[in-house]
Amino acid sequence: MNRILKFLKRFFAIIISLCIVLILIAEMAEDTIVRTALTQVNNSIDADIKVEDVSFSLLKKFPYATVEFKNVLLQSNTSPNTDTLISSDKIYVSLNTIALIKGNLETEKVELKNGYFNYQLDKNGTCNFDCLFSSNQDSVSSQNNSSLHLDLKKVSLNNIRLFYFNSNSLFQAEILIDKTEIQGKILNNSYQAEIEGNALLSDCKFEDSNLHKMENAKITYNIAYANDILQLNAINLISNGINLQAQGKIELKNKIPAEIHISHCNLELNKLQKYIPKEIISNYKINQFNGLLAVSGSINGKLIDSIPPRIKANLQLTDGLLEKGDYPLLKNLNFKGQIDNGEEALAESTQLICEQLHFETEKSSGDITFELTNLNEPIYNFDSNLQINLEEIKNFIPDSLMNLEAGISKLKILGNGKLNSFKELENTDYILQNINARVDLINVKTSTAKLHLDSLNASFNYAPNKIIISDIKTQIPSHNLNLNKANITAEFNGEFSDLSKMSAKIDSFYFETSQSSFSGKMQVHNINYPEYSLYLKTNLNLNEFQSFMPDSIISNIHGNISTQINSEAKINPDSIARQITNIICKNTQIKSNCRNVSVDLNNPKIKLSNFSGQIDMLTDTIKIMNTKGELSGINFKIDSTQIKNYYNTLITNQKQELSIDGLFHFKHINYQKIDSLLAIFTSNTDSLTNKSESTNTTQYTYRLKGKLSGESFSYKKANFTNISSLFNISDSTILLDKFRFNAFEGNMNNSLRYKVVSNNKKTIDLYNQTNDLDIAMLMKDFDNFKEYDQAYVKSEQISGKLSSDLHGQFLLLGDSLVNDSTMLKGDLKLENGGLFNFKPAMELSKSTNIEELDNLQFKTIESKVFVYKNAVYIPQTEIKSNAMDISAYGMQTFGDDYEYHLRIYLGEILHGKTKRIREKQQKQENKPDGGTSGLTSLFVVSKCEDGKTHSGLDTKKGRMKMKTKIKLQQVVLDLIFHPKLVNFDTEQKK
Repeated sequence: MNRILKFLKRFFAIIISLCIVLILIAEMAEDTIVRTALTQVNNSIDADIKVEDVSFSLLKKFPYATVEFKNVLLQSNTSPNTDTLISSDKIYVSLNTIALIKGNLETEKVELKNGYFNYQLDKNGTCNFDCLFSSNQDSVSSQNNSSLHLDLKKVSLNNIRLFYFNSNSLFQAEILIDKTEIQGKILNNSYQAEIEGNALLSDCKFEDSNLHKMENAKITYNIAYANDILQLNAINLISNGINLQAQGKIELKNKIPAEIHISHCNLELNKLQKYIPKEIISNYKINQFNGLLAVSGSINGKLIDSIPPRIKANLQLTDGLLEKGDYPLLKNLNFKGQIDNGEEALAESTQLICEQLHFETEKSSGDITFELTNLNEPIYNFDSNLQINLEEIKNFIPDSLMNLEAGISKLKILGNGKLNSFKELENTDYILQNINARVDLINVKTSTAKLHLDSLNASFNYAPNKIIISDIKTQIPSHNLNLNKANITAEFNGEFSDLSKMSAKIDSFYFETSQSSFSGKMQVHNINYPEYSLYLKTNLNLNEFQSFMPDSIISNIHGNISTQINSEAKINPDSIARQITNIICKNTQIKSNCRNVSVDLNNPKIKLSNFSGQIDMLTDTIKIMNTKGELSGINFKIDSTQIKNYYNTLITNQKQELSIDGLFHFKHINYQKIDSLLAIFTSNTDSLTNKSESTNTTQYTYRLKGKLSGESFSYKKANFTNISSLFNISDSTILLDKFRFNAFEGNMNNSLRYKVVSNNKKTIDLYNQTNDLDIAMLMKDFDNFKEYDQAYVKSEQISGKLSSDLHGQFLLLGDSLVNDSTMLKGDLKLENGGLFNFKPAMELSKSTNIEELDNLQFKTIESKVFVYKNAVYIPQTEIKSNAMDISAYGMQTFGDDYEYHLRIYLGEILHGKTKRIREKQQKQENKPDGGTSGLTSLFVVSKCEDGKTHSGLDTKKGRMKMKTKIKLQQVVLDLIFHPKLVNFDTEQKK
């Protein structure tokens, strides 16, 4: 601005000085005088003035006397080369004729035509016109013109070309002055002037800028100068893309005070694009921009000062358009606002106001208003409303994050506050504390590699320290799931810059699908090492979420699970994988209610059907109550069951005991099904165990106790019903008590104690009570116990109802039964039975010719049987059959050896069981040796030893020897075997 004002001041001085010189020359009127005058003028300045011809006329422009100068040339002598400063084809000076006659010079008009001005500044800031203002000239001028008075009523400039060049800034321009009129006065050192006209600015250049692309600019001006004040009555600049109108005043004194008003400045942005360097266009990837920018305002203050002038500007952009890179085209871009740096004209008093900022794309739009005060410590407020069609921005979101396909997002963001510096905008905490926002998602369609969302709708409302997400709805076609309703209300405190002091509180959250729901609340403290508390309530339809489960494991799942979860823990993010199990087992309580849950597993191939019941996971304890279901065809029920200390045992493998206590019931079990099921579990368990036990040995022990009941159990052809048992099982002991069931048309009550003495040694204690068991059915249903290598008796060879009361003890080494250590004793009773084609009896029949021994039928047999030393001993037993009564005793080894002694009656052999014999037997008048009174006894023996069989009459010695052996073995057995000392108590009271 200083250079421009200096240029204008010099330009006025040049014009006025030129007029003075011309008038002086005109006064001389004669050629000789002209040459003399030119010489005097040239001597007073460092330049040469040349005039080709001077003519004087009183008639040419009557009533004025006119002096005409042709081909006037002003050249500088200070330049290394002769430098033309001013040239003009013709210059007319019109004088007041009457005043001239009286001897006075009154200039009425000066007219310059077809002129040329050459104004240049070197790198030192020296102007080529400074030669006209040398010190010599100044002194002469001061002496000769101390009382100079000149009144230029009219100076006309027509077709005057002004060339300007600044070597320092490399700025140049050519100005064509056309039809410009100047009025001026000079009184001593006082100058006054008025200039009105127009000029054409062209051939502009400035360093490496694109100013040379400006074709021309038309300038219309009306300027007044007086007393160092430049009055801008009207300035109008019109160029390709620019229309400027301004007025005001400028004081040409220290610091140049000014008052400038810009009525309007219209900028057509598309036409101005050519002035922007290509590098900027390329770097910012600007394809095109357009619009009309209207600027109006004022500048008040000192133009050259440490404190800038006050600047007030009104800005309005209409019909704007911007296309940048691959971003959507912005159209209908409108802006209206003001800028004012205030009366103090400082950054602190500056105010920016945006009344309107509107833009549109093909499918989106936005409106923004804002106000900013104090640029050093800004005080601001803003309001923005955006509606974004997400399809337009999908290409700017990485596919690795998501694939955004369609939808609309409405955003409303409001903010206000104060910035200590603009760097605070990089602070997330500051931003979150000073804004309010609402985001509405409408019919959004998006997907990731594993999830597809369709018709997503949601509202996000944010205020400082609080966020509410409501009205969430979406479809998940990839998983055939609809989220019908969801809401989240959360608060947070602290600073994101210090997450250790950050806390969040989810007051409530709720999710609802077509058949499921989730609700709860949560608190988190210290985000770096989160310490949380969670309450979660769910009602889950499993079929809805089947698609989230791997097909390789689950092929089908149905049913409902309702849960209540309470969890509190502190998490170390660096070891969360190791912590998660601990958190679930020790810091989380889960109460779940299952309703008709059915699961089909592919690996292993297992099917769970109609599972219902209550399962609670408390601190290291699982409670199972009133549960029932079907597992691979097995109907079961579990009630009042607790699994304790499972974390310290199953999970962490500590030297502690796993405790399971409960009631278990099944409806029907087929051995083949349970065998295949156990095989599946065993194979999978073994594979997992092999992997884990390769590095870890099981440290914990276990105890499983409770009551087992069932409606029926089938093994091959055998069927057991009304089953129940108390049990207590540990890693070293199996206790069964009151193990009752109905089978083979009878019933049985058992107690069993299985104990692991060492790795290779086990003991079994047994108590058996049997009532009315059909012995033939037992043999038949178990295929005559062929799998146990039993071949000496078959189901068709025996009949009767068996009752027993037995105590036994067995020793196992490895998986083998040690027969020598087997001990068994008790009472046997066989009623309404028979023995048919039994080998020992048949052998005896051959030797005695008693055919009835091949087919024995009896009413009741009672015997106190015992097993000892690899043999079964039968003390004297009375057998009352249809053919005869027999008194028998003997033994049979677990091999093929046996020895049976029988007492029969000769009368029954000879005559059969007559009426007389039956009556005697019924009276039970036994002899001291066990015989029946009045009947002759016949003693026979049948035995097999080392594969050699013998049957025939018995000897008294043989009988006594066997009786003695039986009695002796029984005494020894009673001495070492005390079954009543065995404790079968399972400690189960249920």
